[in-house]
Amino acid sequence: MLPAYFMLAEANICMGGNRLKKAEEFLIAAFWNLLKFTSDENDKGANSEYEDALVSTSELQRYQANLKVTFGRLFLARQGGSSNKDALKNLTEGIYKQCEMDGPESPKLCSSYFYLGEYYKKENMVDQARAVYKKICEIWVKFILNEDFEDVQGYGGYQMNLPDVIYMEGEQHLRNMLLFFEMQFGVQDTVTAEAQYAYGLVAYKISAQTGNGLGALEALQQAHQTLSQNLGELDRKTKEVEVVIMRIEESLNHQKRIEIIYLSHVHKISIRGVAAMTDSHYSTVRSVKEAYKATSRTNKFLTYQSKTLLLKKRRETK
Repeated sequence: MLPAYFMLAEANICMGGNRLKKAEEFLIAAFWNLLKFTSDENDKGANSEYEDALVSTSELQRYQANLKVTFGRLFLARQGGSSNKDALKNLTEGIYKQCEMDGPESPKLCSSYFYLGEYYKKENMVDQARAVYKKICEIWVKFILNEDFEDVQGYGGYQMNLPDVIYMEGEQHLRNMLLFFEMQFGVQDTVTAEAQYAYGLVAYKISAQTGNGLGALEALQQAHQTLSQNLGELDRKTKEVEVVIMRIEESLNHQKRIEIIYLSHVHKISIRGVAAMTDSHYSTVRSVKEAYKATSRTNKFLTYQSKTLLLKKRRETK
């Protein structure tokens, strides 16, 4: 039940307003469940009613850390009183527990770091918020380059070394951080370019699900342009972004060539003809292919329904 409690609490926190009270109720329920699991009585009782529900020590530690962080998010969403102080206390305690399990450089902590940065932003502590957000960007860049893009095939395989939800949430948070940097430091600032670089990498990783590969590439190109202007074309960071863009473009071109061959085979169009299409026409052919599949499924369903009605009428006439 604990994962469900956390999910429901987070959903109500996101809605805010009167739903915060409901979120608190779910977190309290999660807290009492954790107490039941960790009590001495349950540890000793071989025939305990919770025996089948016992979880490992590492899972309990993760639940305890998540409980702290989610309580921190709840207090952060509230207004007035000691909410901000309670938010900082719970967030830092939860982050400490997560660091013990996953290490401080793990992307799994980026969500918790983000809400810590949100606390600093809410308190108008711009320098602290900047430091936290910048650390998140560094973690994502390091992870994707070293793990996801370990070899050339990694740029086109879209394989995920983390659950999809972590990348999705990371992309949303990086987008918010990018807006913060643009408003506080300007579009042409180096720290903004570094945030664009991190955002572009994460957005590209999930482009297989979102279809935003070109948007991710555009963010990377903008980051490269700003870094070139501020640091110079020969700077290490500038060259790093340049190499990433080059490999992503190679991967996208390779993927497009594969799709051209496929479309030419399916729709009986010459490869030269497909290759000569504009992007809009190329997208139209892909849309036609998808529509054709959907229509085929609909026709099969309608045929099945017609046969069923015909059999029913025959039975009735008999």
